Parts: sequence; C-alpha cells; structure tokens
Amino acid sequence: MKRKKRESLPRCPGRVGLLAAGLLVPVLVGAQAAWAVGRPGTGADVGPSVGPSAGGGTDRADLDPIGGSGVKASIQFVDNGTTLMVIGIAKGLDPSETYLSDIYDIRSVADGPDACAPAIFDPRDPDFILPRMFLGFWAVSEDGVGKLFAIKTRAGADHVPLDKIGTVSVRLFVAPPPTKGAPPETKLVACGQVGEGRPSIVVSRGRSDLRERGGSGVKATIRFVDDGTTLTVTGTAKGLDPGETYLSNIYDLDSVADGPDACAPAIFDPRDPDFILPKMFLGFWTVDEDGVGKLFATNTNGGADHVPLDKIGTVSVRLVAGPPTMPGGPPETKLVACGSVSESPGIGQSP
Repeated sequence: MKRKKRESLPRCPGRVGLLAAGLLVPVLVGAQAAWAVGRPGTGADVGPSVGPSAGGGTDRADLDPIGGSGVKASIQFVDNGTTLMVIGIAKGLDPSETYLSDIYDIRSVADGPDACAPAIFDPRDPDFILPRMFLGFWAVSEDGVGKLFAIKTRAGADHVPLDKIGTVSVRLFVAPPPTKGAPPETKLVACGQVGEGRPSIVVSRGRSDLRERGGSGVKATIRFVDDGTTLTVTGTAKGLDPGETYLSNIYDLDSVADGPDACAPAIFDPRDPDFILPKMFLGFWTVDEDGVGKLFATNTNGGADHVPLDKIGTVSVRLVAGPPTMPGGPPETKLVACGSVSESPGIGQSP
C-alpha cells in the first residue's frame, strides 16, 4: 500500500547512546509496573537517540492521527538481538492528559476499524507478542510535544524482536485498570506501520452480525482475519445461558443465513473446490454469569485446518443439546444465531 506523504515531525535527538546521565524517564517492563509509579512528569527529556545496531537492525514508524485526534508521531526502533530500544517524538498531545504506546504483532494493520489492535492470540504462534505489547508512557511538554523512551530486554523476559512488530500506537489514558492485573482503559489517537520497506502480503478481514434464531434471544458479532495461512476468529455474544454450552461452526459459500436451511452446509461433494464440510468447527464459547460470551479460534478443528475467508458464507452459534449420536461424530446441537459473513477488501501488511 502506497503511503501518503506526512507532515514533517521534529526528529529524535541526534547523538548515539543508551542511558545517558540525566535521563528522567524510567525504563518499565509492563503496563502494571509502569502505572504503579504514577503519572509521568511533563516536559522530561527522554535522552539521546541511537545509531544503527550490530544485531537485529533498525526501523521506524510514522504514525497518523486516528479519530480526528490531531496527534502525529515518529517512533524509531533499534534491536541488537537482545535489547529493543524505542525512541519517539510526537506533537498534538494535551499536556494535561496521559499517553502511552503499545506495539502489535505482524498481522496487525495500521488502517481501518482494526487499526493498532492485536491479531494473534494463540500463545503457540511463534509471532505471538500479546503479553509484551506495552512500550511506555510519553512525557509531554507544555506545547504538546511528547517524547518516548523505552527499552525491552531479553534479560527481563520482555524483549520483542523487531521483525515481530507490525504496528505501533499512541493511546490516550482514559481510566485505571478495571481489575487487578488488567491493562488501563485507553483510546487510540495515532497508529503507524513499522517498516514501510518490508515485503507486502494481503490480510483479508471479514465480519458477521448474527441474528437470533427460534426466539433464542442470542445475538453475536464475529470477526475474521485471514493472512493466507492462519484464520483468526474472535466473537462476542449476548443472551447466552451461563449454565449451557455453546459452539460455533462456519459454512460454505452456498449456505444461507435465513429460512429453514439457515446455517447449514450446502456443498457436499469433496471434489468441489469450495467444499469445507470437514473443517466447519470453530470452537466453544466462554460465557460469563451475565450471559455474555467470548469466542476465540485460530483456524478450525482445534487449529488443525485453515479455511480461507473467501470460502466462508455463514457462521452460527449453536447450543449443545446432547452428546454425539455416533462415535467420532459431532455433538447434537440447536441453532440459536446465524449470520452471513461479509469480507472487506484485502489490506496490504508487512509479514
């Protein structure tokens, strides 16, 4: 994707170095630890810049405003293989507010409704970095110019290799963590892709808004991200019964979302290129006491099978009504919600 020209930003300070005398911004290894020290001071110097490293390389991101925030930033990364150093400068910040930055995995995108959001949730994925997203807080001067300095080291089990980072954000701090150990509530104000020169792949995204079936009262939204080898599925639902078990399936392109055949397979010939019948199962829902459900799945059938997003026509939520009627078969289920899957245009993204 060709990137538009950006209004120039002041560069990070020009001398090579790591932690120089007089550095005022603390190095933090997690969002909770960072918040524990209190709101960072304003106007603090973030220390000198760095030159090329001998290890993992250097890269940068130019961040654009999100939601009309007016915030722009330039963030530079230096990775020597064991330590990732991050230095940033931003403008358009509010000196009375608190800002932080996170990094996101290589399947994340810098544009659209899912800008600067995690896309890899499976800890078994070699590109999983979700627990190490937090970079640090910004020090903001009276004129709204912010500076960021952060170090993530292998010794602190916090090092993220530069080639695992897809995007980086600036986020406005909104409220403290709702529960102990959770991240603070934030609002995205700027987002950018790390490394404009990396080769591009296409990430496809889709969504389904599921309507109740049979007066169940269940409604859900399910999102899909497909990078060509991994289909990542996340869902939220309401109206579920905490005492019951629910699962979701996907269905082929000829399936429909309405009528007596809603969310049922329509292609049964294995020779058909759109045949996905053995790969329908997405996963089970986790339901809280309020009847709100969460779904997460990487590929189908427990991660064993990749189904391309453009092969999926509908998706369901089903109540598990009984055990399998035959050995090795699926459990007996009842359809409680169904929806068509709509695909967004492919988005170029660096691998």
